[in-house]
Amino acid sequence: MNFDHKPHRGDKLQPLDEISGYKVRPGFYDRNGAAQAANGVSFTIHSMGATGCTLLLFHPKEQEPFAKIRYPETYCIGSTYSMLVFGLNIEEFEYAFQLDGPYDEKKGLRFHKDNILLDPYARAVTGQRHWGERPEGEKDFVYHDGGEKRECYPLSYQRGGGRRC
Repeated sequence: MNFDHKPHRGDKLQPLDEISGYKVRPGFYDRNGAAQAANGVSFTIHSMGATGCTLLLFHPKEQEPFAKIRYPETYCIGSTYSMLVFGLNIEEFEYAFQLDGPYDEKKGLRFHKDNILLDPYARAVTGQRHWGERPEGEKDFVYHDGGEKRECYPLSYQRGGGRRC
């Protein structure tokens, strides 16, 4: 007997927009991080003060994203950005975010649209044996912050991914 009578979340949802070649619609605002849906993946992140958000998709262990998908303004409610990207399988890519907004150190606001950020709701972070250790043979990220130059190390998630300085 099959007792699985509960439908898969999002199985009847249809795309409303196309961004950077990907079919999208507003995601699941009540599910933080990356959440597999029946026909794609929902990405939800909160950020007080952000004025824009971009989702970056990476092939596993790659330094450069294969896709950058900017969240439309209408996909933000309050301080929460959420987008369902159709046709993705959460096991086949890594991801990160870029957040844009004001930069005012005195107020604790340090937004920079080029910074690559981890998902604070990730279930796991993988890719390094020890914290801060560079994976063998991989190049360092170089991050510029107002003229200051510092090295950054790649990180990646299981069930999604990301990178952070």
